[in-house]
Amino acid sequence: MKNFHSLNLYSLNDNFMELKNLFINKKLPNKMILSGPKGIGKATLSYHFINYVLSLKENDSYNLKQCCINPKNRSFILMNNLTHPNFHLIDLQEGKISIDVSQIRSIVSEIKKSNFNDLPRFVMIDNAEFLNKNSVNALLKIIEEPNFNVCFILIQNSNYKMLDTLRSRCYLFKVRISHKDTIKIVNSLHNIDIYKKISNELINFYFTPRDFLFLLKISDDYNIDLSKYSLNNLLKLMLEKKVYKKNNEYKEFFYRLTHMYIFKYYKKKIYQSKFYNAYLSILKKIKEVELYNLDTDNFLIEFKKLILHEK
Repeated sequence: MKNFHSLNLYSLNDNFMELKNLFINKKLPNKMILSGPKGIGKATLSYHFINYVLSLKENDSYNLKQCCINPKNRSFILMNNLTHPNFHLIDLQEGKISIDVSQIRSIVSEIKKSNFNDLPRFVMIDNAEFLNKNSVNALLKIIEEPNFNVCFILIQNSNYKMLDTLRSRCYLFKVRISHKDTIKIVNSLHNIDIYKKISNELINFYFTPRDFLFLLKISDDYNIDLSKYSLNNLLKLMLEKKVYKKNNEYKEFFYRLTHMYIFKYYKKKIYQSKFYNAYLSILKKIKEVELYNLDTDNFLIEFKKLILHEK
């Protein structure tokens, strides 16, 4: 189960207001994709919007002025416990490489029930890029039927493609925040000055708030001063300590850093065919390891040799 990432929305207020206005004006699409980089706050935005709608007739309702959730609100508590009759969450299960078709079929009977308080029923699918072909086909059958007052919100990591048959039937809502706002979010969450904690080289990469939080956690877990670390040295540390084996989230973050490092290393040589081919080959292998849960250690032997210049 995923709890709310934050009761505050921080720099996604404009995105929230756009969704809210669509709802107020009765123009909210009943099938939409929130698309953007992983860790930018797409799921948090979705939770906030759904809580706003479901708490309209309740005490301690959503605070529109500050764009924040009231933790005493009934709908918040029920949503957080996955027991709200108008909220259904589907997500990639631990240890799985795709969202199973049975997870999609499980919502059929739920969405046909009468709505609580006559408010919309929301089906939120996080990590929607992991819907496999069977899952997509099952979902298409559901969303193409008349579903009165049911809204499907798909959360997609924009680094991965979604099947066109599904994407073309949904309203695409792009979620973006600036680098400046990202720094502001991290500083607010931790009450710190990120420039004193992390080196300028690392900060200048396009990290999401989630990425920065992982960097700070690595700094705490391994007692290192990241203000003195380059991306190269950080990757060497993560390889040495086998940080990528800690859990799936650390593994995902490690691959994200790997992508960044490869692009940086090949940037000036990218148009020379031999370097470009090597670049594409390594990126392809990273994606295969990620998608099919292949052995990470075998890939890293090649990565260390070609990229980090180790024998």
